[in-house]
Amino acid sequence: MSSTSWGTPCSSTTQRLPWTIGAVGLWDQNVEDEAQWLAGAPLLTEDAALSIARSGTSLAAAAMHFGISEQVVTYRLNVTGARKRVARARTFRVVR
Repeated sequence: MSSTSWGTPCSSTTQRLPWTIGAVGLWDQNVEDEAQWLAGAPLLTEDAALSIARSGTSLAAAAMHFGISEQVVTYRLNVTGARKRVARARTFRVVR
C-alpha cells in the first residue's frame, strides 16, 4: 500500500491519481474551465493584456517582450476581453 504526500494510506490507483481520465465521477468541467483560465495568467496578466490593447502593440512585439507565442498573446487578449474593454472605454470617452 502506498501513501499520499500527506501520509494518508491509499490503496488504489484512482486514489493516487484522482485526475485519471475515465475514473468515474471525477471530471468537473468547472474546475477544468478554471484551470484553462488560470493557465495563461502567469504568462500574460490581465493588466499586461490591457496595456497591449491600449498601446496597440503588435502580437509579434508583445510575444517577443513577454517571451511567449503570438497564440498565447491572442488567447489572453481574448479571454480577458482586453480589446473589447479598451474599445468600449474609448467609445465611452468620445461620446461623453
